[in-house]
Amino acid sequence: MKTGVILSIFCLLISCSNEPINKNESENQMVETKAVEYAKITETENLETLQNPILDVDSFSITDYYYLFGLKVEFNSFKDLDYLQAYKKKTFFVHSLNYKKAFLSFQTQHTPPNWDGDAETEMFYQITYWNLRDKSRLIALCSTVRTWVAEQSDSILFYIHDKKGINNIQLNSLAWDLGKFIGQQYEPFFDKDIWENPPILIYLPEEGKEIEVHLAFDEYMDNQKAYMVLDSLKIEPLQLKFDPTKYY
Repeated sequence: MKTGVILSIFCLLISCSNEPINKNESENQMVETKAVEYAKITETENLETLQNPILDVDSFSITDYYYLFGLKVEFNSFKDLDYLQAYKKKTFFVHSLNYKKAFLSFQTQHTPPNWDGDAETEMFYQITYWNLRDKSRLIALCSTVRTWVAEQSDSILFYIHDKKGINNIQLNSLAWDLGKFIGQQYEPFFDKDIWENPPILIYLPEEGKEIEVHLAFDEYMDNQKAYMVLDSLKIEPLQLKFDPTKYY
C-alpha cells in the first residue's frame, strides 16, 4: 500500500515538471500596456460601445505610441539612463523627450563614450504626431541606420489614431526619386534602381509639421558608381520638406 502511494506521488511530480515554462513571457511584454492591452480590440465591431481607452486620443502621450516600433525593450527601462549607463547596459539612450511638443528620439548605444576608434553601427529612432481637425492624430515614425561614416533612413511609417483605433496608413503621394533632389534631366546618367530608390536621410520635426528629406549619398556607399557620377556633376542636392498632414 505504501509503495503504491509513493509511486503515485512520484509520477505526479514527474508530470508537473514536464509542463512547459515560457521564460520569455516577461521579456515580450511591452511597457505601453495602455495601448497594447487594447490593440486587438481595434478590429472589433461596435468599438464605441466597448468604451475602449484606445479610442480616447487625448489620453495618449508621445511615449504611449512607443510600442509601434515593435521593440521588445521596455521604454521605462532606459528612459532615465545617461550615455554611459546606456552603454554599460547595452540598451537605448534617449536623445529628446518632449511631451508638450509630442516628440521622442532615441538610439541604441553600443559605442563607448569618448571613443577614438570607429563607432559601432547604431539604430536611431524618431516619433512624433500632429493633432488633426477631426480630433484624430497623424503619427509618424522613422528609423535610421548610423555607421561611423554615414547615415541612411531605412523606413518611415504613418499611423492614424482615431475612434477606430490606431491603424497604419499609406501616404502614396510621398515618393522621392533622385530627380527631385538634383533635377530630372540627369536621369540618363544613373541606373534605374538608384534613380527610383535613392538613399535618403529623414528628420522628423520637434516643432512644426515639416519633415525634412536629405539625399544620403556618401563616398562609402555601396553603389560607388552612383556616388562618383553625382560627385562629377558638381550638383548641390536639394533638401526636400513636406507637411504630411496635407496628404491625409
